[in-house]
Amino acid sequence: MSKFKKYHIGIPEMDSQHEKLLSNIDKLRNSIIAKDTAVQINDSISEMMHYVKVHFTAEESLLKKAGYPGFDNHVLKHRQFIKKVVEYHKRTSAGTTPSKYELISFLQEWANNHILTDDKKYAEYIINMVEVKSG
Repeated sequence: MSKFKKYHIGIPEMDSQHEKLLSNIDKLRNSIIAKDTAVQINDSISEMMHYVKVHFTAEESLLKKAGYPGFDNHVLKHRQFIKKVVEYHKRTSAGTTPSKYELISFLQEWANNHILTDDKKYAEYIINMVEVKSG
């Protein structure tokens, strides 16, 4: 069983992507806790951000295709997340390591709030839509 099972929303493709994203966040968290250099932390942020963009693109495509009524707000939350992480990335690129608790707290809070709340809402919408069409 995956250690990220509590983050499953019931859409297998998104569950798989969330697991990979959460794994990247874990890697970054571990890098910060281990007091890796700013360069190493920056590399972890870059790796995470690359996957975040892949995931957000797939998720937004799914929501748009499904006609999800909360699409615009969901995309806005994605953009806000990217903006915040880009700020951390710039700070580490400049050689300034953010407080380990600051970045870890932000990422954990985002995962809990976004995946467990926002993503579960769209999942319910899509799953209900599929049930109505097939019923």
